[in-house]
Amino acid sequence: PDFIWDVFVVAGNPDVHNDANAGSDNINSDNMFNKGDFAGMSNNQMLLGNTVIGEISRFLFGPKEC
Repeated sequence: PDFIWDVFVVAGNPDVHNDANAGSDNINSDNMFNKGDFAGMSNNQMLLGNTVIGEISRFLFGPKEC
């Protein structure tokens, strides 16, 4: 069977950067991995990735420092 490798998402901050540090095209202000009070605290959310349309949305998030 054939296999095609594809990078689905690269984390970044498009609000601050406009280069490779902005992340992949499917990262935006609403679905960044760490933001606001949660910046630098690792990942406290569960994201849902739709591989058909390349969209990422937040499914749930935990309280600060969870």
